[in-house]
Amino acid sequence: MNVLIYNGPGTSPKSVKACHASLTALLTPRYAIRSINAETLIQEPWQASTVLLVMPGGRDLPYCEALNGPGNSRIASYLRNGGQYLGLCAGAYYASARVEFEAGDAQLEVTGDRELKFFRGTCRGCAFPGFMYNSEHGARAATLTGSIAENVRIYYNGGGIFVDAEQVPDVQVLARYADTDVQVTGGNVAVVQIPVGKGSALLSGVHPEIALGTLDADKLPGEDLEKLETARLLFLGRLLERLGLKVNATAAERPTLSTLHLCASTAEQHQACLSLLSSLADGDTITGEHDTFQLLASPSDRPVDASDEDDLDAQRKYLSLSASPPVLPSFDLERYFSSLARYTGSQTSLGSKLLYGETVTSSQTLLDKNFKLLSNLPHGFVLLCAHQLSGRGRGGNAWVSPPGVLSFSMIMHHPSKASHTLVFMQYLISLATVEAIRDLSSLEVHIKWPNDIYVKLPAGFAVPEQAPAFVQGENKFVKVSGSLVSTTYWQDTFMMIVGVGINVLNPEPTVALNTVLEHLGSDKRIDMETLLARLLAVLEHYHAAMLQEGSFRSLADRYYQRWLHHDQPVTLEETGQQGRVVGIDLQHGTLLVDVGRGERVGLQADGNSFDMMKGLIRLKRS
Repeated sequence: MNVLIYNGPGTSPKSVKACHASLTALLTPRYAIRSINAETLIQEPWQASTVLLVMPGGRDLPYCEALNGPGNSRIASYLRNGGQYLGLCAGAYYASARVEFEAGDAQLEVTGDRELKFFRGTCRGCAFPGFMYNSEHGARAATLTGSIAENVRIYYNGGGIFVDAEQVPDVQVLARYADTDVQVTGGNVAVVQIPVGKGSALLSGVHPEIALGTLDADKLPGEDLEKLETARLLFLGRLLERLGLKVNATAAERPTLSTLHLCASTAEQHQACLSLLSSLADGDTITGEHDTFQLLASPSDRPVDASDEDDLDAQRKYLSLSASPPVLPSFDLERYFSSLARYTGSQTSLGSKLLYGETVTSSQTLLDKNFKLLSNLPHGFVLLCAHQLSGRGRGGNAWVSPPGVLSFSMIMHHPSKASHTLVFMQYLISLATVEAIRDLSSLEVHIKWPNDIYVKLPAGFAVPEQAPAFVQGENKFVKVSGSLVSTTYWQDTFMMIVGVGINVLNPEPTVALNTVLEHLGSDKRIDMETLLARLLAVLEHYHAAMLQEGSFRSLADRYYQRWLHHDQPVTLEETGQQGRVVGIDLQHGTLLVDVGRGERVGLQADGNSFDMMKGLIRLKRS
């Protein structure tokens, strides 16, 4: 599940960066922390996979210019349907019914009504004097007191008060400014929470995301910064808990990217990959379009990292070419390669060559955004990891992959002469995932169009509140897997990057396959290595069959056996048309909906989303 931090016109780089750092410390690896821009917020299907939307500090007028209308409508709908909103300083002004900022100051004044109106009153500022844009001149350590804080000091720069908050319906006051020099009228309320439909908005005039150590030293004379930092993180953690998130007992350490290990099923294949990677290097460095890779003869050659670069994408990636990789803590290479050989009868199949990294940024991004690698690595090459820090999903969404989630991306080549079947690859991947899980267990897993896998839950199974789940008839289902396909055309070939994430072992914050097996009383358990090998073997078989036939037709019946949408009544949200799902168009790959009077609507998978709880299909915006 995602925690999205808005990063668009008007946002403060300092606040955005601090949000990433603080939320990563408090929430990973349970949640994926990532940015979302205005275009994605307005156009992409982010809501169902998001537990929290954060509007950071900055200037709220540009927020209005970018999001008024469709953007705000989406935010409000997200909260009404159970989403959570955290507004910090400008993000709190923005979510109030009215803003009154430095009224009467010709240089600074911003006043006016706002669309979201989560706080149905006025946010008035600045609470304290001295504010200047793009400056720390008015920044200070404000002291807060209240139900979740007792004399805690939090970074402040330009925030407001929530005027007469006690008189505004449904508002819960969480903290007040304890400092006596509040310069505006209307009280001293600094932090509030308001229910919005099934969700809520928590608005703060202060910046709990920013460490007080960033203030000028003369503003904190003689203070114990370590003690202040501990108190800040505790305060922010309490805010997040009020929004329904599960917070780490102790702040997680800053994530460190692991060494990538080159692995192959045979010595000959390892040598071929080693030679290929070496040929791409200038000395010992491959400079990709997005990442820089330093080649190592062995893992022990990696230097002690001296970089304090916060941007993980900008950090150098280390790639060991050793033919004898170390014992990996989360993946048994011997079991994997023996399983792959057993299922395929081949040593040159999909997945016979791979890079493994315990912790990476995003397996999909490392391939997709580094064309030098993508255009040279062979068909079937896999990038596998135990933990992704910024994994990518459909529509710009992320999947977080803590230990226990099988996360990989694989290069597949698809001939241009078979371009008409390319659209069916996402269906092949979903079908292969379902069949692999069913082959290894008794679990009833199914496909939710277009690319999600859901498991049927046994009676009495308690679903975590944040798990993507729905009820169909008497049955309850929860999401356990998702996939993504990105495609580049190069030298008469479609080069696909197939990304898959499957929750095998980790029970938080959703549901793991083995947790369901345990609840069923089954003696079977699924291991990562066998599941990956089986999935790749099935996918290779399906891909070859589709290419030979030149059609998805021979696989369609099996696909329909595994999906959740047979004859399902639906409503097209944008038009209000009602209809029923009748299948997949075997020529164009679209979802076919019969809307009556002989009319059928074909929906592309890219951009449309299926709300199973409501029977709604949200149409892609052009």
